[in-house]
Amino acid sequence: MINRRILAALMAAVLCLTCLTGCQQQGGESSETQETETGFTPSLDKDTTQTITVIGNYDNLEALEAAGAEFQKYYPNITVAYEKLDDYNTNMTPRLQEDSEVALFMISRYHFINNEALGDLITDVSEIGIDFDQINPSAYESVYYNGKMYGIPIWFQYYGMVVNEDLFKAEGLEIPTNLSELYECCEKLVTDGYVPLQQSSWMLRTFFLPWILRTAAKEMTNEELQAALAGEEGSCDKLASVFETILDMIDKGYISRESMASYEDYYNAAILNFFEGDVPMMVATSETVTGMAKRETRSEAFQANPFGYHFVYSPIGETEPIVYKSMGVSFGLSSNCSYQEVAQEFYRFLYTEDILNMMADIKGAPSTAKNPSTELYGNLQEVSGNDLVVAGEFNDPTDKLQDVFGDTCDLISSGEVNSVEDALRMMEELARQ
Repeated sequence: MINRRILAALMAAVLCLTCLTGCQQQGGESSETQETETGFTPSLDKDTTQTITVIGNYDNLEALEAAGAEFQKYYPNITVAYEKLDDYNTNMTPRLQEDSEVALFMISRYHFINNEALGDLITDVSEIGIDFDQINPSAYESVYYNGKMYGIPIWFQYYGMVVNEDLFKAEGLEIPTNLSELYECCEKLVTDGYVPLQQSSWMLRTFFLPWILRTAAKEMTNEELQAALAGEEGSCDKLASVFETILDMIDKGYISRESMASYEDYYNAAILNFFEGDVPMMVATSETVTGMAKRETRSEAFQANPFGYHFVYSPIGETEPIVYKSMGVSFGLSSNCSYQEVAQEFYRFLYTEDILNMMADIKGAPSTAKNPSTELYGNLQEVSGNDLVVAGEFNDPTDKLQDVFGDTCDLISSGEVNSVEDALRMMEELARQ
């Protein structure tokens, strides 16, 4: 057994050595170097002074403001200033070229289209010391441009539906996890007088998009995908089963054109209608879910008869849901920034598990942290690789397939397209435009 005094002495020696190695900082001044509870290890002089300028296309970004406040616990003299840039897609690159005070900027793969100069203005963030063990691999495995990791999302966007838990319990139903279970569930609800799946005309493009993109990513070659994007004749035929299912669910009353037409919008009106309590399943993205908690108090029906609800992925696969992980806000790091050490320090701080979870919680969005904490998404089902699609996984950087599918769905919702053949040919026609 080790003598307690000897053990105490050894621990003191280790602590002393840690402090000595941690005090060699700029100008000889000390700074914390041990990893903190947030998983962040500060490396700069704690008295460093700087304003970190961040540009984007959001009117405001409360999550970033909160992260800046947390960063000041380590660096009291470093502030974060967010600025909305008008006509962002056009003005982003000139601003980065001309202004060395900009450190971080919102970015997506779309911004590289017809914008070659942007590639020279991004720092490869895979090389700045980020602890990737704290981040969900889906968030960074496909965010590359010309070999550079250009940015990492701070939250995902998911596609699926919000389920009224109390209604399901009252009807003796289990929440569906695949297409056959969804059919069984909808059949029971229709028999009992419900319209099972509800939303505005936006619902078809949202609920079934993961299936379309899974087909593009897993079942089509790049040549076949490019043919579909060009609108070549017969190029969309592999998507036929999606349209067969959509039209069949409309025919069976699981989805109602009349119901879709009655919705004023897919966000505020849809949420308040769901809170009336008689909507079994509201088609939604996680972006819709972010506004639900704030609207509970605006619904007299919900206040009088509150019920449990949660989000699930679109249960449209053969054995499980099909999941499409779209990227939310991502930050790039400007290679033209004049204070690279500070900028990189803040970037590393943002992409730690606790800060990612904090920002996602503020937004009400699915976190990109390795271990997400957001309660709204804590019950989501794990899916296999074949039924998981991540944005950027296939060669459609302008989201053209998504757009033409959505436009075709709108024509189905309005009753202008009523057959699988017409839907496929319409997609090809729209792609050619």
